[in-house]
Amino acid sequence: MYRANIVVAVCAFALLLSAAHAADKTVYQYVIFGDSVTDTGNVFRDGGVPDPLIYYKGRFTNGPNWVDYLNQSLSAKHKVQIFNYATGGGVACSFNLNNTRYPYARDAVNQTGNFLADLARGKVPTTKYTRRISVSWFAANDITVALSRALTSGVDAATAGRQIVSSLATCLSQHVGALAASGVREVVLLPQSPVQVAPLVPDFLRPSVAQLVDAVDAALVQAMAAVNAQLDAAPAGSPAAGAHVYLLGDSKWIGRIAPAVRPAFKYMGDRSCFTNPDSSMRITPGLADRICTDPNDYAFYDEIHPTTNFHKAYALDALLPRLQLFRLAPRDV
Repeated sequence: MYRANIVVAVCAFALLLSAAHAADKTVYQYVIFGDSVTDTGNVFRDGGVPDPLIYYKGRFTNGPNWVDYLNQSLSAKHKVQIFNYATGGGVACSFNLNNTRYPYARDAVNQTGNFLADLARGKVPTTKYTRRISVSWFAANDITVALSRALTSGVDAATAGRQIVSSLATCLSQHVGALAASGVREVVLLPQSPVQVAPLVPDFLRPSVAQLVDAVDAALVQAMAAVNAQLDAAPAGSPAAGAHVYLLGDSKWIGRIAPAVRPAFKYMGDRSCFTNPDSSMRITPGLADRICTDPNDYAFYDEIHPTTNFHKAYALDALLPRLQLFRLAPRDV
C-alpha cells in the first residue's frame, strides 16, 4: 500500500511538472491601441516627433512609458510579445482626427485596420501557445479636441457634452467589437484618464470637464455591458464566440495613482516640467533649453503628458494588478 501511494505521488508530481512546463510555453501577446501616452515610437518613426532632444526615444515623456514598464516586468519570467499600434494624436472617433495638422496620427479604426492587415500577412504570429490580449486606451484627445471645437463654434456646453459622451461610447463600442469579431477573445478597455487634472485645462473649466469625464465613465459601463451581451449571443464557432470585453475601472481609479507615487511629486496638476507652446507633435526650436532640471518632481512632463514615474506606477502598481485579477497577465510577476 505504501509503495502504491509513492507511485501515485510520483505520477501526480510528474503531471504537475508537465502542466507547469506547458504553461511556460504560453506566449502572452498584447496588441495595444491608443494615443501619445501609449505610443512607443510609431509617430517618431513616421514623422520624427516628438522632439528627441526633449522626449525619450519616441515616447511622449521623459523616460519609458507604461507599455515599456509592463513589458519589462512580464518579460522577466514569461514569453511576451508586444504589438503596439498606438500613435500620438490618436483618437477613438475619426471625426476628432486632425490629419492636416497631425498627419501621423491614427484613429481607432485605422489602428485596428493596421493590426488586422498585419495579422492577415502573418506579421502578428499565431501559434497554439499564443494568448492574444488587446489593450486599448483612448478618449483624452477626443475630449480635448471636441471641447475645443465646441468652445470655438458656439455650441452650448450641455449639447457638446452630450455629443462627446455619446460619440465616445459609440466609437469605443465599435472598436472593441471589431477586435472581438477578428478573433481576439480577451479585449481590455482602459478607462478615460481624468484629463481635468492636467495643467492644460484652465482652472475655471476643471469642474465642467470633471463632470464630462464622469459622464463618459458611466456611458462606457453601459456601452461595454451591451457589447458583452452581444458577444455572449455570438453563434458558436463564429470568431466572436467566447470573446469578452474587460473595462478596467473608471477615471477615478487612474486619478488615485499620482497622489500615491513615492517619492511624492512636488507638483501635481498645477504645473508641469515645461509648457509646449505649440504641440508635442511638432518641433519647437529652442524648447529644449527651457526644460526643468528635475522632471520627476512633477506629475506632468508637459501640459498633458505625465512623467515616467507616473507611467511606472500606473503600469506596475495599478494596471498589472488589475490584469492579474482578471487573469489577463501571469500572477507570478
